[in-house]
Amino acid sequence: MFIRVGWGARLREERERLRLNQQALTHRNTQRAYEKEATAPDLRYLSDIESHGLDVEYILTSGRSAKGTVPSLNELTVIWPQLSTEICAALLALARAAAGYSSGEVVGPTDQTPVVGGGD
Repeated sequence: MFIRVGWGARLREERERLRLNQQALTHRNTQRAYEKEATAPDLRYLSDIESHGLDVEYILTSGRSAKGTVPSLNELTVIWPQLSTEICAALLALARAAAGYSSGEVVGPTDQTPVVGGGD
């Protein structure tokens, strides 16, 4: 894998896309050094940020990974509480239809379906 110039800016872009502050990923000064490309992260850090929903392939190569094109559950749980009840209901209906659930079918944790709450 060829690491493309500008990976620090893409790292910051991914962090901001998920509305994470620098300390959410590592010590603030370390994160700042990574984003300025003053020092390179190790594999443990890359694995950790991927678990937060950042697209590591995009950060390193500037090419989106297949999973990077789909919103992560982390991203959805950040956005969901900021949406109105009406928008949450519409998005849930769309997701249920896309997943093949009927409108009256009960979906819950026993189906291993993530449950997140919406706000007003």
